[in-house]
Amino acid sequence: MVSGRHYRGTAFCLAAVTLVTTGGCVAVRRPQTSTMRSLADAPWRSVLSADRLNAAQAPVLSWWRGLNDPTFADLAERALGENLDLKIARARIVEARARRGVVNADRLPQLDADAQYLRAGSGDDALAFAAPPPGAETNLFAVGVVAGWEVDLWGRVQQLVRAADADSAARTEDYRDAAVSLLGELALAYIDIRTLERRLELVLHNVALQERLLELAASRLRAGNGPEVDVAQARRLLQRTRARVPELQRAQAVAENRIAILLGARPTDEFIPAGGLPAPMVPESLGLPAELLTRRPDIRRAAWTYRSALARADAADLERLPRLVLSGSFRLSAGDAGGLLDQSFVYSVGPQVSVPLLDGHRIDANVRVRESQAEQARLVLEQTLLSAIEEVENAAIGFTRKRAQADELAEAVVAARRTAQLAQQLYVTGLRDLTQSIDAQRELVAVEDELAITRQQVLAQAVRLYRALGGGWEQIGLDGSVAGHRQTSTMRGEGGPQ
Repeated sequence: MVSGRHYRGTAFCLAAVTLVTTGGCVAVRRPQTSTMRSLADAPWRSVLSADRLNAAQAPVLSWWRGLNDPTFADLAERALGENLDLKIARARIVEARARRGVVNADRLPQLDADAQYLRAGSGDDALAFAAPPPGAETNLFAVGVVAGWEVDLWGRVQQLVRAADADSAARTEDYRDAAVSLLGELALAYIDIRTLERRLELVLHNVALQERLLELAASRLRAGNGPEVDVAQARRLLQRTRARVPELQRAQAVAENRIAILLGARPTDEFIPAGGLPAPMVPESLGLPAELLTRRPDIRRAAWTYRSALARADAADLERLPRLVLSGSFRLSAGDAGGLLDQSFVYSVGPQVSVPLLDGHRIDANVRVRESQAEQARLVLEQTLLSAIEEVENAAIGFTRKRAQADELAEAVVAARRTAQLAQQLYVTGLRDLTQSIDAQRELVAVEDELAITRQQVLAQAVRLYRALGGGWEQIGLDGSVAGHRQTSTMRGEGGPQ
């Protein structure tokens, strides 16, 4: 029987070795965020004002529902459930959580069981030190358990677990960022389709007008009241307008195919029913740049990656300190299976301390590697924040300027239609030649198409603004489900890394 005095002496020796070899604990690294705070606390360059936008503030959450387009809202929620990129991102979350379990297992005791049968023998003239006597044979039956536990004295494994937790959170933000990007890409493709439908409608309407103009020129030629060149000019204008139709149809098919792929489906005919352009809803206020730190998934991901790198650097530093392992074993062995319970046991139990003394500077080099990776992660975080600020600024100014351009073009379209109508009336009465009417028709086609494209750009800038502000990932579950629509004034999501 081993006395308690012996155990106390052993513990005292271990404590003494630990104090002598460590010389103190390693300080935990803290995120360096002063530069980011200075960037985030500055005001926006672009200011959205209520007189340029909708009177009521629109929420960032579920912005796709705020477009008041049931077809697009249905496509968005289908895409969140069926898109293959999102399914891949969800699988990566599962992988990251499983990896965290692998790392965490190092903090827990390990217990293994084994069983063994061995038959050994030696010849009459054999000389062996680890075998039966010469000319003898014997059987060996053995069963036992082996236990071990590395006591995480300094928190090295805990830091690795924290790094794994941060990695798991980063993969979650990857999924949310992919969802935001998916909704933005889907919205842009949907706006393309609706714009192309409108442009086709305008082209076909102008084709009908130009067909009547051609017929008028032909009838005047037959009556001897007009030259043949008028007919040639009218036919040339009509053919050039008709030539726009195939290209618009091609672009529409490409956009429809893109939406089908985003929904994880094969493209089909009549995939999307006809409809009009949705109305953009844009927040009156952009909030503060600092809100992007908790709202945008890509910034949150970069922050978690930075925390993970810091934790791994701390763990690398803690490699310098002693390790304490408590281990033990208990085995039963006998020459036959029936004798295993006849006091034929062997056990061992005790602590083991290992201290790195000479490692060729491996630990130092590994610490420098981890510190460099942490610094890279910090710089990536700052760059991600700067890029996010740039995207918000560009989308905000793009929306306001394109909205003003669309207003001007809408007035230009009204004037162009009136000009074309008057020019045709003057041609019918013989007061003007056909050239003026053709020029008016050509200008009408151009300005109507430009207005349709500008309205598309207004919607596209609104979508980019929502995406730059965070995109409403708060409403999207990790299974692709979408929570019920709700208003918010803060436009903040769940707490992320600060």
